Amino acid sequence: MTDHSGRTHSVFGASSANRWMKCHGSIQRAAGMPVGLSSGYAMDGEEAHELLEYALSNGYASASEAKVMSGIKWEHRHDREDERLEAVQLALNHIQELLDAYQPDCVVMLETRFMFPTADNDDAGGTADVIIFVPDLDMMIIADYKHGSGFVVGVQENPQLLFYAVGARQELRRQGYCNSGRTLYRMVIMQPRGFHKEGIMREWSCDDRRLDDFIAEANFAIDRCKDPVPAIVPGKYCRWCPAVSACPEAEQHRMTKVLPTYNDPGSLKSAGLPKPTELSVERVGEILAMREFVEEWLDAVHAQAVTLARSGVKIPGFKLVMAQARSKWYGEERQIAASLGHISGLSPALFLREKLVTMTEAKRLVKDAIYQRLGSKTNAKKAVEEANKAIAPLTIKDTSGNLMLASYDDKRPEIDLAKSIAYNPVPNSSTINQ
Repeated sequence: MTDHSGRTHSVFGASSANRWMKCHGSIQRAAGMPVGLSSGYAMDGEEAHELLEYALSNGYASASEAKVMSGIKWEHRHDREDERLEAVQLALNHIQELLDAYQPDCVVMLETRFMFPTADNDDAGGTADVIIFVPDLDMMIIADYKHGSGFVVGVQENPQLLFYAVGARQELRRQGYCNSGRTLYRMVIMQPRGFHKEGIMREWSCDDRRLDDFIAEANFAIDRCKDPVPAIVPGKYCRWCPAVSACPEAEQHRMTKVLPTYNDPGSLKSAGLPKPTELSVERVGEILAMREFVEEWLDAVHAQAVTLARSGVKIPGFKLVMAQARSKWYGEERQIAASLGHISGLSPALFLREKLVTMTEAKRLVKDAIYQRLGSKTNAKKAVEEANKAIAPLTIKDTSGNLMLASYDDKRPEIDLAKSIAYNPVPNSSTINQ
């Protein structure tokens, strides 16, 4: 099973083609940034992708069964287990329907990395989720799974899918396929959690001529990306750019779109935000349309600040501190349950079921037992305090070692990392392949 979080990405990657083919300077600018943190949304998608790949590779028709058999451990940052399983199941059903229609006479490639043909053998390519080629029909299906629900991906003229189609065609031609010049290419976006007027499974088709034209378009964009000072063209795709938190053009674009009367954050800070009651209906609509983008940008800025601070870069007005420690049980569970039983006068079995109860539940049980025994909350107050003191030695504060960024007003001691890095978020000029 492919570890999606550990994938290698091409300089001119398929998944970012929609950005760098329009904003040629984003490649060089992103190259000047320290390696950042993957967003929670991206990590949700990576985990869902891994399950889909596992189910398809091992012949599971049930996403739930595949989850159990794979042993995959999930976190849920922006979705729930039932939501994720349902989304993967819908994609799994769609792929299985395609396979049922064309097997056994088809070529199937899962999570396959393809290289894109360029004039200078540049590092261009990507990893396609599902490729199905049906020789008898001279037809290729290129399917890509999208787990997100906030941003709906269009399928028509999708650069990522066109990238995959070109790479897959090149590989299949080595095997003697796709040489007729009349191959049909069916592009499929599977986005079960995203509402779209065309449905959650969207399809668009093209021919060999369109792929040939796209090769020329992509190579032209790659050449422009190599210019000494390539153009920066902000757009909706900025939200996925590694340099979004340190790009003056993107910042100005946001300011113009959301608050056109301000020139920069300094003027915004001195003048203050306009009152919502004073905004026209048109401005309310415009700002609402940009809300998600601005919120994602703020999250990206915070993630970048944490990354820089952990690398030794000082963020003015902020410092690294240890994340708040949380208490957890300390010792062998049966001994703790026995101690809690002794403290409360209750049966130890109440505290140790399939596993030891949480500290919140244990304290509630102890408190309720004391109230019941003494009959009055007033009389029981001191007894509860003594019980909590007796429980304390059974726990330990565990910080997990996580670092977080906090204002200098925070009372926690600063974690001073001696290591420092040179940081130039907006290089004047650079080259890509050095």
